[in-house]
Formats: sequence, C-alpha cells, structure tokens
Amino acid sequence: SSLILSKSRIIKLSSKKTQTMSTSAEPPKNPVPPFTYEDAVKKVRMAEDAWNSRDPHRVKMAYSPDTKWRNRSEFVNGRDEVATFLSGKWEKEEEYRLI
Repeated sequence: SSLILSKSRIIKLSSKKTQTMSTSAEPPKNPVPPFTYEDAVKKVRMAEDAWNSRDPHRVKMAYSPDTKWRNRSEFVNGRDEVATFLSGKWEKEEEYRLI
C-alpha cells in the first residue's frame, strides 16, 4: 500500500498485491501507523536523513531482517545484502542524495 500526504489528511492506497508480513521480533520504529501528517513528515525525514548519511549499515537497520528488494534485474534479500548493494551503489553514484 502507499501513503499520499496532504496537509489535511493522509490517504492510504491499498494495492492488490499480496504483501508478506515480516517475521521479525524487533519492535517497530516510531512513529508508527496510523500517522498524523506531522508524524508522516517526520518518518519521511528520518528515512531521507538515513539515506543521505550514505552509511549502509544505518540504512539497512530501517528495514526488516527479511527485507526483499528488486533493483532492475538485481534481487537483494536481507539486511546484509542491502548493505552490500548500497555500498556498491554509493561508490558509483557519488552525488546520490535524497531531497
């Protein structure tokens, strides 16, 4: 599902895809849903700050241990592969930054 932010409300869009729930016993990181507008902005800023740190070990901890990513034809499974993938990405893309 997706979230759309507007000043007055946050709209959750459900997708028809089946999503797998994480089997992680780790507690969720605050803020957690349901989000107020301010909480949603805070969550987005936290994610941007982590990505812009270019620290793959910091970024990987934002995802569940059993996370699954796809980048074009590359498939990344789990936090360790995320860290490896991001290290390579940021080596090649020195100017990469989220705004």
